[in-house]
Amino acid sequence: NDKNDDDTSWWEDFQLNDSSLAPSVLADFPILSTQFDADGKISPDGNKRLVYLDSAATSQKPTVVTDALTRYYEHANSNVHRGAHALSREATEQYEAARDKVASLINANSRNEVVFTSGATEAINLVATSLSHTCGKVPSNARELYFQEGDEIV
Repeated sequence: NDKNDDDTSWWEDFQLNDSSLAPSVLADFPILSTQFDADGKISPDGNKRLVYLDSAATSQKPTVVTDALTRYYEHANSNVHRGAHALSREATEQYEAARDKVASLINANSRNEVVFTSGATEAINLVATSLSHTCGKVPSNARELYFQEGDEIV
């Protein structure tokens, strides 16, 4: 790299070699067709394509997901497991069907092994809390933990 280490604009010319998404996958994510102009502003005439690397904060959704969400919000939007009315029952059926599909995909024994969370942070905190007998309180001694010195959490 010819640029100085203190040059903060290295990213402007950075490119990965042989790093293109398969066209069939790219088409499933319409947002990835977003183009930017030379100033970094969204522009239909831009010559730079969006490369999204912030998936830990917000993951981009393929069309099949956004279509399913639209159908849900338009036809079944209600609290899951919270009501006896028709919309709540429908929402619950869809929710449990999704858990069944995920359980099958990951080869879980049942949907009871599938827990949906709002995101990565909540999931990590749930696992960490579950690894102790303290229900989220600071353990008073090592015997309150399911893991021991030398264990690795992957």
